[in-house]
Amino acid sequence: MNKITDFLEYFSFNIHPFIKQISFPCGGQILMENSLNTCLYFMTNGRAKVYKTHKNGKVSIIEFLNAPAFVGELELIGVREEAIGVKAIAKCDCFMLSISECKEMLLNDPVFLNYLCKYLGKKLFLLQISLLSTSLIHYL
Repeated sequence: MNKITDFLEYFSFNIHPFIKQISFPCGGQILMENSLNTCLYFMTNGRAKVYKTHKNGKVSIIEFLNAPAFVGELELIGVREEAIGVKAIAKCDCFMLSISECKEMLLNDPVFLNYLCKYLGKKLFLLQISLLSTSLIHYL
């Protein structure tokens, strides 16, 4: 399985000139909290945690990401402007796309949008199952 070839299949246009490969060591900060996110990452290897630090200093872990996974997709589509924290908890290898260089192409690419919709739908489904199983525990 060639990760770059597989990744290129998510686009109907030649995304290759926009791709940079980047690695984050364990403990490396992929996205800084409350910063303006300028990149879309596609994690091909590794594991990361998504977290939010509250005003009282407490930290909530929102989810764990396992490759393959997008990081920064909600900022790309305009759901969030400021990033929440994403930190590698194992070495993470990623493809990085500069949002400013290819945002319009991405948001107008039906192949990419189809893949992104399926990715977000799966993520939502898994969240619902997680919430349902948590709420069922309270009723047992």
